[in-house]
Formats: sequence, structure tokens, C-alpha cells
Amino acid sequence: MPEKKVSAEVLKNGKVLTELIRRFHEEKSEANLLAVLSCLRDSQVLLPLRAGRAQAKPVQLRFGQAPKKDTEEELQPDVLATEDGKRFLPIFSQVEQMPEDYATEYPTIRLPMLECIRMAEEWAELDGIIVNPYTQIVAIEKDVLAVIRSLPSRLELQ
Repeated sequence: MPEKKVSAEVLKNGKVLTELIRRFHEEKSEANLLAVLSCLRDSQVLLPLRAGRAQAKPVQLRFGQAPKKDTEEELQPDVLATEDGKRFLPIFSQVEQMPEDYATEYPTIRLPMLECIRMAEEWAELDGIIVNPYTQIVAIEKDVLAVIRSLPSRLELQ
């Protein structure tokens, strides 16, 4: 029996992803993990940005803007570090998953998860992506990112 297709509109607000993550935290089964990864593959997620000095080779967010001078500040993805020194690109399924002070300090953009995966894979200093790092955490190491990318899309063709 083929897997049920979903519309991009259903995944847009992050409620489905947030619910699947909640279920995974209640029961850490392979089926629940696969449901989270499959949903992530087709989801639009929130990427927090921070102001920072322009670097020689910043992560390109493809805003379509001209490169900035070295003295100007630009928005770059935030990076979170674990106690053991691993660095992760934080993403959020919904604004409600962000602490209020963090949401105020870091503006977000909505991007396809596959674009976040591309960014994390190209950014050598990162160890992976962390979903909802302040609530129900799902840490995804770089080797698993390729698995997510290889999963078949469940989005309806439009």
C-alpha cells in the first residue's frame, strides 16, 4: 500500500512535525523516528539568524543580495554548541518552540529543510542540525542528514 501523500500547506505551520516529535519523545521507536525524519524532509523550518561580521566565506543564504563589505554586519545562521564542543545548526518546527527571549533576539527565516541540510553539510565546522533545541530536542548528526535527503518525498504534486 503506497504511503499517504500530504500537501505542503498541511506541513507549513509546523504542527505536524511538532506532534511527531512529541510522539517520538514519548516512545522512542524506529517507526516514530522514521516518521519524524520523513516529515522533516518535506517540512519548512525556522532558521534563527544572528548579526555577525562578514567572513571570508560566510554561509550563503541566497537572499539575492550583493556581497557586503568586510566592515558591515550581515545576518548569519545561529550556531549552538554542546558541552562536549559539538556545533549544531538550530532549527525550529514552530515559533512556539523557541524561548521568548531567544525569539526576540534572533529573527528567523522559513526555509525548506533540504536547504538547511545543504547548509549544514557544506559548513565544515558543524556537526549537524538540532531541531527544537530548547524543548523536545532532536539532534541529527551529519551522517543522518544524507539519510533524510534520500527519503522519498511524501508531498502531493501540485
